[in-house]
Amino acid sequence: MKLDNRRRQTHARVDSLARQFKIRLAREFIYQRGFGVKSAAVERLLEADSSVPTENAFSILLKFAFNFFAMLAPDFMHEFELGVWKAILIHLIRILFAYGNNTPSALNRRYRQVPTFGRSTIRRFSDNVIGLKKLAARNYEDLLQCAIPVFDDLLEGEDNDAVISLLFTLAEWHALGKLCLHTETTLQWLDQCTTDLGQRLRKFESETCSHYDTRELPKEAQARVRHQTRNAATAQQEVPSTSTPATSTRGRGRGRASRGRGRGRGASANTSLDSPADEISNTTTLPSPVPSASAQPIPTAASTSAQPATLTPINQPSSSAGNKKKLNLHLIKLHALGDYVSFIRRFGTSDSYSTQPGELEHRMVKRFYARTNKNQAVVQMTRLERRNQALLRQTRALAKQQATSTHTSTNSTSTTPKRRPKPRGLTVTFQESEPLPATPPEYHHHISSSRNFPMHLQKFILDHKDDPAVTGFYSKLQDHILGRLLHPDWSGGPDEFSTTDRAQVIFFNNRFYRHKVMRVNYTGYDVRRGQDSINSRNHADIMTLAAEEDLDHPFRYAQVIGIFHVDVILNAPGQSQTPVSKEVLWVRWFKYDKSYRAGFQQRRLHCIHFTPSEEPDAFGFLDPDEVIRGAHLIPAFQHGATAEWLTGSSIAREDGEEDDWKYFFVNIFVDRDMYMRYAGGGVGHYRLPLSDPHIPVSELNPEPDTGEDPSAPAPAPEAMSPEQLRQQAEEAGDKIADTQDHSDDEEHADELTLDDEDEVDVVGSSADEEDVGAEDGEDGAGDMEDEQGYADL
Repeated sequence: MKLDNRRRQTHARVDSLARQFKIRLAREFIYQRGFGVKSAAVERLLEADSSVPTENAFSILLKFAFNFFAMLAPDFMHEFELGVWKAILIHLIRILFAYGNNTPSALNRRYRQVPTFGRSTIRRFSDNVIGLKKLAARNYEDLLQCAIPVFDDLLEGEDNDAVISLLFTLAEWHALGKLCLHTETTLQWLDQCTTDLGQRLRKFESETCSHYDTRELPKEAQARVRHQTRNAATAQQEVPSTSTPATSTRGRGRGRASRGRGRGRGASANTSLDSPADEISNTTTLPSPVPSASAQPIPTAASTSAQPATLTPINQPSSSAGNKKKLNLHLIKLHALGDYVSFIRRFGTSDSYSTQPGELEHRMVKRFYARTNKNQAVVQMTRLERRNQALLRQTRALAKQQATSTHTSTNSTSTTPKRRPKPRGLTVTFQESEPLPATPPEYHHHISSSRNFPMHLQKFILDHKDDPAVTGFYSKLQDHILGRLLHPDWSGGPDEFSTTDRAQVIFFNNRFYRHKVMRVNYTGYDVRRGQDSINSRNHADIMTLAAEEDLDHPFRYAQVIGIFHVDVILNAPGQSQTPVSKEVLWVRWFKYDKSYRAGFQQRRLHCIHFTPSEEPDAFGFLDPDEVIRGAHLIPAFQHGATAEWLTGSSIAREDGEEDDWKYFFVNIFVDRDMYMRYAGGGVGHYRLPLSDPHIPVSELNPEPDTGEDPSAPAPAPEAMSPEQLRQQAEEAGDKIADTQDHSDDEEHADELTLDDEDEVDVVGSSADEEDVGAEDGEDGAGDMEDEQGYADL
């Protein structure tokens, strides 16, 4: 890595006077002497550094040695998310097809079961991820952030270990590269992670990929056949037949054929598929396109026979399913990853020059264009944009006004009482409404103060007396409330208070009041305010600080079963008899799995599981002030479900559920703030004693010795005066230079982009078909993304 960094510095392009002279001399040969652009004279001048005979505007206007090469910013979204990561994901899917055992279907099923996080941080995945249909950059980002639990154990042995370690390194590089606040420590981490990523990619290519006969995906095979069909149709029309009179190709006929997308418009029925396929594959027979739901197979003589058709299983592609494909690491996008550390040091974090805001504006244009009548669309779209901004300002003003108003629980205009569904547990149903105004930034958390959903305490316990989750509910609640009243920093155990002490706690009206949503404010690593929304329906996982004596892991995790508040009176001498409102979370605790080796050194996510219901601390109560933020827990799919943690149906589960996932992985890569909480060093975070500090020295073998001394000076180019340079170029004359054969580039032309539709950002796709919407109190959390087309980096 040191040698590579040195080469990037010493061999970096500079807009020097010598380069400007070469450009001017090449332009003189072309425009004054009539030499061709590919002539030997021009190539001799420009071939060494692949320059073009074009004068840059900065070279002409700025006369003070301005190097415009240094201002070319890296493009994180296209180079990594839609570049390196997309190429690796495609090849991983090829490996699953080659491995078989129904692993492609398992990948789809697992991604579909990944829970969402935040308002739009992690969205619901499609049920056909391997199809790679209509995916934008943010979709590929989500796929990477959730890839480790999904791919875990799909392969066997060392191959699975290599894939998981590679995915961990990719996710770590992605998190470090997109940090909005860097320190010298994090830049050193990114530099080390770049080295580790390069080593793991080379090891993955040379060892893991060689174990599988990877071939084209069905989508790749179909795209290749369409491309070859278009080329064959174009070549047939450009070369007129000698046996028939040549027809004119003027007009629109040739243009339509050459611009056809291979879907039946531009290609004729008798067009031959014989095309330069041998340049792409070693096979001499063109494979048939793989059938799909959207593309019908080309009928052949065999398909028209009376024999019944057989379907090829999705996980067992035959040798004719597509050409052989290998992972290509010789890409400029992969080479560009080594420039990020130096560029961040010079110009700042990558969010300052990200292309994401501009790309997201494409959605607004598409939305507005669909609402026009296509007549003078630009004028209509401009009016729609102004109207949208006016409505947005009015909506925000109205929301601000409503936030300051008081919400009453009665409705004077109602003539008949509204019927509410019978509550099964502490979760307020989605159909019920409980608006929550904007949360002040100085609050740690925010829970509604309404009393619209009361529940009788004793009746609730009697209705669920056989539920293990409700065992000891009343006494545990008394201990929790008593501890918070007597000493707020209470951290005692369940035996601290006696029965006499508990009897002093009186619940006013013997009721508690349920709520739907709790918002939690937190300070991010970049000293900016963040906010998580917690509800017991679909965003119930939270994280708190672990006990001081717990040295295995710095955090403790829980699943929120209910959010409520109670009015309590402490019937003790010297205490006020006025009821005091206390907000409480009823949670089901997780336990850290110490047997699973996890962390940065092991390149594995931390593993947890539910505390067995037989243990006294499996369920408990938590002060909302102790919540740090929401947690993203992804099931360990390879271990399946189990009922050993909690037998039978319980109020702690959703309706109809009889078991739980056996293990969960803690997704530390769900966003940059979560990553920095486990890596340490966040400027806005409290310093915690981390059990697994970041970052290890790469456990892989060091780079081989090339015999070149990294401290030696770079070889200087051969000194040549302008007169000698002109003389050698003139001696070459106007001959056509030997150009490089670019046939090898065609083999990997579709390595990173399978089709034009891949980067389309579809709003309201089928990926969200099961999401019934946000809870009350979560509305407005995504206004900036939905209305302005902006998303957090």
